Amino acid sequence: MRLKAISMGVLAAAVVGSGIPGRAQAPMGRDQSASISGVLRSQLSAAMQKLASGTPAAKVQEEVEKLFDLNLAYGTPEVEMPLLIDLAVARRVCGGLADPKTKDAAEVAPLLVANPDLAATLALSIKPEDDIPQVYHVLKLLHDKFPKDVQDGTDCAALVAAVCVVYDHPPENPAIGRSATPNDPCDIFEFFRSTKDRLAFRDKLPVELLIYVVDAHASIDELKWAQRAYSGNSMIGKVYSSIVYDTAAFKYGQEKKVMKDGYTLQNIRKVGGVCLERAYFASEVGKAIGVPAMMVTGEGSDVGHAWVGYLKSIGSRATWDFTEGRFGEYKQGRGSVEDPQTNKETSDAFVGMTEQLVGASRGTIRLAIARTDAARKLQMVAQSSGKLPTWPTTEEYARVTPPREPRAATMAGALAMLREALNGCPGYERGWRELELWAEKGELDAAQKKEWSEVVLKMAGRDRPDFAFEVLAAMFGSTPAGAEQSKLWDWAASEFYRRPDLVSAARLAQGRQWEKAGDNAKAWDAYKEVITKYPNDGRSIIHALVRAEALLKHNGKDKDILGLYEDAFRRISRPQQMSPGFETATNYYRVGSRYADLLEAAGKKADADRVKRQIGETEKKGAFGK
Repeated sequence: MRLKAISMGVLAAAVVGSGIPGRAQAPMGRDQSASISGVLRSQLSAAMQKLASGTPAAKVQEEVEKLFDLNLAYGTPEVEMPLLIDLAVARRVCGGLADPKTKDAAEVAPLLVANPDLAATLALSIKPEDDIPQVYHVLKLLHDKFPKDVQDGTDCAALVAAVCVVYDHPPENPAIGRSATPNDPCDIFEFFRSTKDRLAFRDKLPVELLIYVVDAHASIDELKWAQRAYSGNSMIGKVYSSIVYDTAAFKYGQEKKVMKDGYTLQNIRKVGGVCLERAYFASEVGKAIGVPAMMVTGEGSDVGHAWVGYLKSIGSRATWDFTEGRFGEYKQGRGSVEDPQTNKETSDAFVGMTEQLVGASRGTIRLAIARTDAARKLQMVAQSSGKLPTWPTTEEYARVTPPREPRAATMAGALAMLREALNGCPGYERGWRELELWAEKGELDAAQKKEWSEVVLKMAGRDRPDFAFEVLAAMFGSTPAGAEQSKLWDWAASEFYRRPDLVSAARLAQGRQWEKAGDNAKAWDAYKEVITKYPNDGRSIIHALVRAEALLKHNGKDKDILGLYEDAFRRISRPQQMSPGFETATNYYRVGSRYADLLEAAGKKADADRVKRQIGETEKKGAFGK
């Protein structure tokens, strides 16, 4: 069934049993399932009317929580999807307003009741990491200043929600050397609202992508300058490379030119910068013109690197591009991004999945979130009593006699609900995070891990191998160390054979788990395979050498360490071209530097000097493994 955008009709206190638009409801008593749903919706509508009239949110929350659980116990969520969404929204709204720290609850509650679409958009966008009282405080600030825009019917719901969930903790500026007061949420809202017609994606983006637009770090004046200068330029990657590289600052340690003139977008374009300034400039320009963009970072052997990720249009679809400015060893492996909503580090692989939300209906996204909430509740009950509530016998419920006992809450049921959520909306990141969390807590048995491994590969294995591997790694790592977990890493290595960096990552994980299991011989074999087969694929060889060296020391074979590095250095390809200042970030330099140190310690100074000349080392630039 194709879902239309579904608003939270219960908050509007309109017609009981609104359901899917245009769908007639069965009369009470004719169909038991519809009757149960009708009673639940009637009680939900009454509860939300109480909230609007001033009843404390904590009291209403208890009623809504009971209704949510009764729907899980007796309802048919796969049929009554609108009811499941409405219950999930009401549950989140009441939970947030019931927090004693939510000082604006009395003013915010009527606003949410009167604007069900805004309420649903915001409530379903909130993550557990958000400061919910502060989210609602930002909502109040926006409504006080822009009352005509912060309401239903203005197409501003997604923008309002994005600003609220990002500015509960204003984003800190990621660029080195810039110490600036974060933008005011009202100023950010006004900037994007007033320039909506000039933005690249306009009103097509859901909140999950808009957060990468509104988390602008540059000042409003700088954003206005960037919008005038770059409006219509959707190729943000080219903006990255347009910034002149400040070689003197990186290679010779001189002060950045931009620091002398003032750390602004205008000055970065004028005098240039290193990779950090390039990524910062490109991502801020992207945000200014309405393109979701962010700085992406990756660790090198001695130094880090920064590049830009941005959403680009390709015909009728949109896709994330993380390739611009990503060279050498950084082309493969994990790129790190700061989630502007949680201020926590996430991977570009997870961000990449959100491109599937572009063009998805609000109803589709909302249903995925509601199902994930339901799955989480089933998981929580399954891990405690396993029992959902029985049907009440009070007057308002007595009109209906359930045809069966309440469902039992099981992990199988929770996983089935989560699968429905992700099947319907695979771009919903939080659903995958829930799966990872359950796996890490050891709540999935072997059969469930196998089933979900197949699900992950089917959904993402071919087009998004980095994402698939990351989710699978969380499941495999929760398996007890030893032969069983080792087989899983063997399986992963075979499944991702086209990606040497992922195969080597699997072998590294396999080695670590064998160390944990106390079998250093098998751990050595795993690390040795990385060293011999994948010396030029990402940075895995660096980690493998560190662990292999530690094993040799542990076994009293210190004399074999020199041979280990001699063999490894011989296998690494010498870079054909190295950007100024980046030679120390290569495997060739890192391993060669450690090899030279070992030669010198062994009294082979002439050989050590030869290796140093090969790698271009003129002075000590960093310790291996740091």
